[in-house]
Amino acid sequence: MDGFFRRTDGNGADIFLEVQGYDDTEIYWRLFQEIFTHYAQTGSRKPFAAIILFIDEKYDPDNCPITDFKPPNRLIRLYLPDCLKVIGDKAGPLTVLKPLVLSEKEKLPEAVPKWKNEIDSLRLSESTEKLLIELLENAILSRFPKLTLEEIQKMIQL
Repeated sequence: MDGFFRRTDGNGADIFLEVQGYDDTEIYWRLFQEIFTHYAQTGSRKPFAAIILFIDEKYDPDNCPITDFKPPNRLIRLYLPDCLKVIGDKAGPLTVLKPLVLSEKEKLPEAVPKWKNEIDSLRLSESTEKLLIELLENAILSRFPKLTLEEIQKMIQL
């Protein structure tokens, strides 16, 4: 499991997040195992939202064994390219994920400065902006592993 979120006021559902970027026919079972283990160990009876964010639709085995949950519990299946289309060119923290859906390496020299400007426009603290730039670099390296960090930083103009 990649993330667990709980509202600070204690209301609402616990959120279990899985980000999936490779083939795994057992992904749904693994997510449910984590959720069920959490509830067994904590004794919590709070509702849950299980979210699976697939980096690409091709990684979804489409074999979820459980599709009906007693509301308000639910399973949410999302695909990163669809999510990023919704935000379009709007600047936001999710800008750091845009490299993961870029189709061609040749588009990087134009796209990277644009992404950097989107992050700059958020007017965040220096430490938060630095973290987002590092996440952007990591996403680019993940999507295009033959690039070096130095090449990416040159595109970002650090």
